[in-house]
Amino acid sequence: MGNIEFEKLTPKNDVTLGIYKDALEFAFSQGDLRNIAMTGAYGAGKSSVLSSFEKIKSDYKFLHISLAHFEEMNQSSGKKEADEKETGNNSTRILEGKILNQLLHQIPPEKIGKSGFSVKKNDSNEGLKQIAACMLLAVMLSIYVIFPDFIKRIFEDASSSFVRNNLSILYAGELRILAIIGLAFLGYNALAYIIKMQKDKKVLKNIKLKDVNFEIFEEKTASYFDKYMDEVLYLFAQSGANVVVFEDLDRFDDVYIFEKLREINYLLNNGIHGHSNHDEELEQSKPIRFLYLLKDDIFVSKDRTKFFDFIIPIVPFMDGSNSVDQFMLKLSDDTTEFDKHFLKDLSLYVDDMRLLNNIINEYRVYKEKLQNRTTNLNGHERPNTNELNQNKLLAMIVYKNLFPKDFAMLQLGQGYVFELLDNKHKLVDEEKADLEKQIKLAKEEINKIENEWVQSKDELQVLYFHASKQLIVDGKSEVDYSNYVEFIKDVIEHPDKVEYKYYHNYSIERVHYNQINDDIKALNENAEFKDRLKRIQNQKEKRIHQQQIRISGYESEVVRLDGLYLHEVLEVLEEEQIDRYFKSISTLKDDCNKVAESSYFQLIKYLVRQGLLDEMYPDFMTAFKGVHLSVSDKNFLRAVADHHAKVFNYPIQDCQMVINGIRPADWNRPEVRNIALTDYLMEHDLAYKEEIKYLVDGLSEKPYDFLQCYLLHAGIDTKFTLYLNKYWDGAAFDILENAELTVETKRKYAMDTICTATDDTLMKNKNILSEFICSDSEFLSQITDKKNSAIKALEALDIHFKDINIPLSDKVLLNGVYENNLYVLSETMIHKMMEHFYTVRGVVNKTQLFTHILSEPKQCLAKYVMNWPEHVLEWYVESVDVITDEESVALQVINNTEAVNDLKVAYLVKCKTVISKVDSIRDIEMQRAAMDSDRIKKNLDNVLRYFCQDGGAFDDTLVRFTNNIPPNRALKVSDAIGSNNTIKSRFFNAVIVQNGLNNDKYEKLIQNNKFVYNEKVDGIPKKIAKDKMDILIRIGVMKMRENILELMRENYPDNLHHFVTSNWRSYVEIITDDNFSHREMLWILGLNEADVETKLKLLKLASDPVNIVNKGYPVQVVDYIIENLIDEAELPQMYQTYNLFSDASKQIIVNYAIKNVTEIVSELIKLDETLFVKLMSASSLVKSDRILLMNSQVKAGCSRDVFEQIADTTDVEWIRQIASVFKGHNPKVETTSKSGELLSAMKERHWISSYAVDKTDGDYYRVQAKRK
Repeated sequence: MGNIEFEKLTPKNDVTLGIYKDALEFAFSQGDLRNIAMTGAYGAGKSSVLSSFEKIKSDYKFLHISLAHFEEMNQSSGKKEADEKETGNNSTRILEGKILNQLLHQIPPEKIGKSGFSVKKNDSNEGLKQIAACMLLAVMLSIYVIFPDFIKRIFEDASSSFVRNNLSILYAGELRILAIIGLAFLGYNALAYIIKMQKDKKVLKNIKLKDVNFEIFEEKTASYFDKYMDEVLYLFAQSGANVVVFEDLDRFDDVYIFEKLREINYLLNNGIHGHSNHDEELEQSKPIRFLYLLKDDIFVSKDRTKFFDFIIPIVPFMDGSNSVDQFMLKLSDDTTEFDKHFLKDLSLYVDDMRLLNNIINEYRVYKEKLQNRTTNLNGHERPNTNELNQNKLLAMIVYKNLFPKDFAMLQLGQGYVFELLDNKHKLVDEEKADLEKQIKLAKEEINKIENEWVQSKDELQVLYFHASKQLIVDGKSEVDYSNYVEFIKDVIEHPDKVEYKYYHNYSIERVHYNQINDDIKALNENAEFKDRLKRIQNQKEKRIHQQQIRISGYESEVVRLDGLYLHEVLEVLEEEQIDRYFKSISTLKDDCNKVAESSYFQLIKYLVRQGLLDEMYPDFMTAFKGVHLSVSDKNFLRAVADHHAKVFNYPIQDCQMVINGIRPADWNRPEVRNIALTDYLMEHDLAYKEEIKYLVDGLSEKPYDFLQCYLLHAGIDTKFTLYLNKYWDGAAFDILENAELTVETKRKYAMDTICTATDDTLMKNKNILSEFICSDSEFLSQITDKKNSAIKALEALDIHFKDINIPLSDKVLLNGVYENNLYVLSETMIHKMMEHFYTVRGVVNKTQLFTHILSEPKQCLAKYVMNWPEHVLEWYVESVDVITDEESVALQVINNTEAVNDLKVAYLVKCKTVISKVDSIRDIEMQRAAMDSDRIKKNLDNVLRYFCQDGGAFDDTLVRFTNNIPPNRALKVSDAIGSNNTIKSRFFNAVIVQNGLNNDKYEKLIQNNKFVYNEKVDGIPKKIAKDKMDILIRIGVMKMRENILELMRENYPDNLHHFVTSNWRSYVEIITDDNFSHREMLWILGLNEADVETKLKLLKLASDPVNIVNKGYPVQVVDYIIENLIDEAELPQMYQTYNLFSDASKQIIVNYAIKNVTEIVSELIKLDETLFVKLMSASSLVKSDRILLMNSQVKAGCSRDVFEQIADTTDVEWIRQIASVFKGHNPKVETTSKSGELLSAMKERHWISSYAVDKTDGDYYRVQAKRK
């Protein structure tokens, strides 16, 4: 230890100056160079250069003013100054005060006696005694002079006769005069001393007279240099220094101070040398120079050349690019223990020689203390045998120097690095979420591969499937499919629906293709097809296996993440994630943000990512001496006590000592969960049963992260699971039902459980164990050394695996499962077992599965199937989509009385085999199920077979079945049952009321069998639907008979119109006055196909008026109706359509118009113009009515031409006069109400311009013609 060398942090005075000496000599040789700067980065060596130069320059006196300033300051010690800095120019004032303070304390007080600033010093006792004696004498003399009587009484009372006898001396005048002179002398000297002190030191700062206060000094914010400029110059002059060195002024970032110092230097030199400008005189008298040690960037522009007379740049001795050499040099004794790349990277952040020296010093101290830590064993000290990681130690020291505050906070469990390490779980949770997504994608990829396998199989079938006919599937040919692959797939999956086309009698017929099963069998037995299919299947298995390996890897990584150090977690992340994590920590607290804003922040990222600053940092921070324990073990116990859990794989060196140090109450806490510790407990379980019990008790509480981590760590050892089940009630349910645990964890637990648990434990947890094991296809891949026990337990639990990943399964376990029938009889499992255990392997045709299974009767699978017929039937129904058993086999299944009907119905739903005769199925319910499942041959024969055996009932099942009979199938009852009229009649009566039948089937069944209703029918069923009755009417089943007509009128009014109009000829024959219907007559009148005689015959039976407007009736019919059955409500329409009628009808209309002229006028009914002219010339119409009619028609809108035509022939003189207005006249018309009414209407029609009573003759109107 005595050989350890440390590095000084002070400047060196033995550096080789070289060019720096020449530059300084030049600067000092020039009298006008008084403000000199030495510039360079921090640590460049400015102080060392100057110190070395000062050492050789003995003829100059240097005075150093060093101003230390730090970025952060303790609040208690620096609060006052920090507050001052926040007030404008106070930073300059503080700087000036610091300069004066240092200057003042470097000058002997006796040299600056005239200074107003004083330096506290120890005054001599003699001087103090003299001042006290003078003051006492002054007081006594004052009392003697001012109070003589008081003195006299004192001495008269004295007991001494000597005093009393000599008292007269005190009253001598001379003595009192001497006392007054003495007081004056003392007063003079005191006043002179005060004046001198005030002049030199300004001891009086203010004078207060009554309420007025006189300030002697200026305000506090004034610049010290400005305020005490004389004092400043005096101090510099009295210092005796030729060179005043200012260090670290640049740390204050205050350029103004340089202006003040330059001003002082100018005044100072001018004060000493007068105003001389001769260099020779300056050189001889050695002017006072100010020398500044600054960094290069104190000025942001070229202004620094204005401030300084001469600038000497200092080239840095070391920076980040070459500090690695210094590290190597100064750590030469330890370099074999360092990673060279680490030193090189670390040196990039250490660019200051002083910083590097301090790092080296601290490293050596820490190394010595940490390497020589001792532990106490049985009272004897022993050396620490743990190897110290030198790289981590050096990294810690560098971190401590660059981030001292964060280092201190780390020791307290705070700060950026602590938060960085403590929040690792957030990264782990994010990565776990990403892994879960990858697991989900891999599972989706497996589903995709499965689908691709099906597609590849279908495409392969196209190459090897050959049919000798042009096939059709369920009525669709190849062109009806999107592609040929889909067509062939449908052919193979639906062989019962396959037909082929052939030409017969110049037409195309379709016949069921009976050879389809042979073609499919030939495909499956094709050696080349089976070989290629096998290769595709193997490729599928391989790809699925690859995805399963990926899933297993991801799930293992999920578990592994919990045990990783932070740098190991960062290794699996993307750069963007890493940067985001470091940034997120900086936002947690202000202290963290300050660290992140540091220019050295990248160092922390580097150290953490390289694992040089990790969760084991306590080992490098203290020299703690443990009792019986290593530092790491002590840290673990401390974490337990502090309830701050370590990572699960935290290294423990002495498990026994740690166990002994854990309190019983802490064993069920999360902090004691440690892999190494649990391993030790399992190895020594008999000695630590209580500890194990408490540990398991704690594990039963969520979360189960340690449980998952340790189960996967434990390998084939089963003790841990044994104790889980022993001390944790309900462990099986809690673990296997927990969604947060991985499948590997649950599989390990389940396998260990069935290998170690007692029969009682197995039965107690039978349901949950069985549910998990049966659903885990990779359960048999779990490694165990208790395989026979595992197989027996699987039997006891009645396990039936739903799926097994055979390539991953243990061979012994797989054979045990196969031989003991411990799997479900599903398509997947049968296929896998046959592929693995059968001699002949190939594609299993799902529609003929039994044939393949029974091809090797000695196989366990064959026996398994034969011993469980109903179970097999149940599986068969559940596991396949299509069944193509032969008809005889299908009938055996359907007619099997041992099987429940529900199961047989399910069989029928998937069975594509068609039963030829419905009554070959003995149970009527199964017949209905077969018909509903479309498994009965669709023909009329089966309709009648079902109808007859059921007593003639035509139920919903038969309706649906009949509707599905192909349109080309015969539906003649005679073809099926011959001439059995009784059955025909019953069948007709049943069919006619089946409203659920499709209309086409309904029509064909009735029409093809020539059923009719005639006059012998007593009644018609009342529940025939309208559309069905329309069919019966259309095909002639409902004949027009009197009784039928009455029944239709009574029961089917909605179909009556159709019935009457369809049978109008026979209808006329049966209509009499007794059964005549006016409504039905109107239906026939509207029939275009009905002849006029028929319509007139019906009209002769009518007595009610008949509408004719817009009916389109023949002329004869209209004439008859107008003459005999006219509806006077239609007369207004007839007046308007007068010209459409025959002459005979016209005359009748004219007569009605003359008769109803008053109504026409009052209601302003517009007349056909021909009818209007006819009426105006009718002699039977009186003159007054003609005038009224004329007025009303003008109002109603008759044309002017008709008006003029009528005016020319009318016998009404004033109308003719009015008409002359159209010839440009302005006639006079007699003033009457009728003429005024007509003129008003003409004005409204704009036929005239105006009319008014004539001015010359008041009995007339003057009518003004319309101007052209």
